[in-house]
Amino acid sequence: METYNLIGKVTVVIAILFQWLTLVVILLAIKHHRSRWFNVLVIAQLIILVDTVLTGIPYLMSFKFPALLVMTKIGFGLFVVGGALGLWGLYLLISAYTNLATQVADNPGASA
Repeated sequence: METYNLIGKVTVVIAILFQWLTLVVILLAIKHHRSRWFNVLVIAQLIILVDTVLTGIPYLMSFKFPALLVMTKIGFGLFVVGGALGLWGLYLLISAYTNLATQVADNPGASA
């Protein structure tokens, strides 16, 4: 059981670090590209980060079953909302850059 708890804690910490890293990459992309569609991705990433922290708390602290159930329900809701926003933001971003690439290909003298 000790090994299981240690693996759970390490997994939670790694997941939170990767969520932060993803958020930083998106923020740097906003700074570099200045596309408004990145804002949707930032909101989605923040929601998923909160979800990761919320669902990871039980690995770091002990709770009774009702509290775990509430945390799991809230976490699932956050995951669904964050995932939907993330997919929507990614779709909007890809659409915007596809349109830009099409315009540049149609007009070779223009620059992006």
